[in-house]
Amino acid sequence: EKCVMQEELKQDLETLEKLRDRNIRAANSGDKNAQQILMIAKKFIQYLEEGNSIRSIEANEEESKIIDSLNLITSKPVIYVCNIDDLSIKNVVICLYKKHFSYEYRSRF
Repeated sequence: EKCVMQEELKQDLETLEKLRDRNIRAANSGDKNAQQILMIAKKFIQYLEEGNSIRSIEANEEESKIIDSLNLITSKPVIYVCNIDDLSIKNVVICLYKKHFSYEYRSRF
């Protein structure tokens, strides 16, 4: 799972770096829209480089519009599926919460 997550982060990072690179020249020439895109791209690049997924960052409306238009992999919802018996469900839920949810969704609980 960790290996898959690293690949997702890497792909999103590449997408955001391309967005940044496409807007550098226009931003340096004074284009306000390109400057805003550049600022947002840099913010999200830093967040991904720290090992975080896009879905766990709080974004304002303008940031959300730009990020949503990129269809980043780590912005997509995650579904966890477990095939276990009824007696083990409590332990699995607690384990998943501690391992995944408590960090990624800490501000939503």
